[in-house]
Amino acid sequence: MAKKVLMVVTSLDKLANGQPTGFWLEELAASYWVFADAGYGIDIASPRGGAAPIDPASKEDPWISAHGHRFLQDNTAMNKLANTLSTADCSTDLYDTLFVVGGIGAAFDLYGNPSVTRLIETFDRQNKTVSAVCTGAVALAGAQSKGGQSLVAGRTVTGISNAENDALQLTPILPVLTENRLKSAGADYKNAAEPWGVCVQVDGNIFTGQNPASAGPLAKKIVSPN
Repeated sequence: MAKKVLMVVTSLDKLANGQPTGFWLEELAASYWVFADAGYGIDIASPRGGAAPIDPASKEDPWISAHGHRFLQDNTAMNKLANTLSTADCSTDLYDTLFVVGGIGAAFDLYGNPSVTRLIETFDRQNKTVSAVCTGAVALAGAQSKGGQSLVAGRTVTGISNAENDALQLTPILPVLTENRLKSAGADYKNAAEPWGVCVQVDGNIFTGQNPASAGPLAKKIVSPN
């Protein structure tokens, strides 16, 4: 039976200052195609369900890649994005892997979201793969392990670094910084030697990637752990 992955994206399409936002296309697209090409069944979910917003900046050069173009031109992929499931309605029993996608919106409506946290905790309790990339990794810091402590306490993880958020001038507008929150939750946070370098960390059933460039390599590690 084919494995199945639940990919979670933000529903937030606009910041308080009116700036359009959403999830970062490369983080969804690069990983989506790794899973699809490996034969995985794929569902996409978001807190509100329905159409999920792509950060407009991630559809432009130099940020968009061949993965992104392929996604935007694929009717099946775009239909999933236009009709995302609600995270509150998703059953973990249907999936082998949870993959939390980043983008600015993730810091606002995935971190601390009750239904997203429930999914993370239930996947973990079922000893299934819990994965996240970039800002999506901050959602893991809001979840608890079976023992009642932070899910990431004592675990080696990564996510977007403070240096990367600074470079994008995002630090003043984000409600939570991924690197800081993971560290305060007790995680052993790692990052690439240089901003935007590939960094993937695996600790038990927890798989994390630092940034958009790490999304594809992260999915490949999930598909082929060894």
